[in-house]
Amino acid sequence: MHACFLRVFLLLGSLAVVLAAEPDLQLLQPLNPDPESALAIDILNEGPKHAVPQVDFRPMTNARRFAAGLPPLPPKRRATATTPAHRPSPSAVPPSSPSQAYIEVREATTRMSLGFISSKYNAFGEGGLTTHPNDRMAFALPAPGGPMSLTTINGPNAKYPVFGGIKGFSSSDANIGPASSNYATLGSTIPTTRNSPPVTAENTFSDATGLPEPVESAIWTYDPASGTLTPQWVNANSSAPTPSSYAGYTGDFLVLTGDPAAFANTYGATTWVVFTIVPVKF
Repeated sequence: MHACFLRVFLLLGSLAVVLAAEPDLQLLQPLNPDPESALAIDILNEGPKHAVPQVDFRPMTNARRFAAGLPPLPPKRRATATTPAHRPSPSAVPPSSPSQAYIEVREATTRMSLGFISSKYNAFGEGGLTTHPNDRMAFALPAPGGPMSLTTINGPNAKYPVFGGIKGFSSSDANIGPASSNYATLGSTIPTTRNSPPVTAENTFSDATGLPEPVESAIWTYDPASGTLTPQWVNANSSAPTPSSYAGYTGDFLVLTGDPAAFANTYGATTWVVFTIVPVKF
């Protein structure tokens, strides 16, 4: 009898140790609206509103562009009798250097490639990764230095031509830094000025959810020698987290934060990543 009680006691003790070692998933905070909420159900069913991919932007009629909230096409210039029409001839020499690029995402410690930034966002309008070559987001090749905005070529919504940071849904405010779990997601926005603190402006997350959030686009610095592309978020008081903004991949979308440990403790396991520019010729 005593042996039986002893075995039960040891079994319960072992179970308690296992449970203590496991993270309490119920205490983790959501990064996006609750999937079972009415707002999230509408978003997941309908997808981003008025999303016109950049590749479809130019061929649209003015009527379709107005319906999508886009500006009209520029007027066509017609030749006159005194001004003959200019007929461009194809160049005999093709461009010698790339004009566009992809962004490869690598695990921060091992530098193992995880994929490329995708041209297809999730239902909340947030950017993620792809391993399929046809789904890569193409960017205008950035100039060396920064900070600057990254212009997208085949983004999911022509209203938002640059790739930047958007205040996270669950962040207490638009500031990130040490000892804070606050974060920004990456998506498409309208351009903001360099070194600007977060400004409330249109973006793909707000377009998908109807929730206004501050954004920054001119957060990128490019080192062509190493290919490294580094994000740097600017806080409301114009300060920047030190040493820089950490980038992470949640398994569905990309984030920036100022404290990886605080972020992971609040929101769960995250893969920390670095970005590399991969120039391409088209």
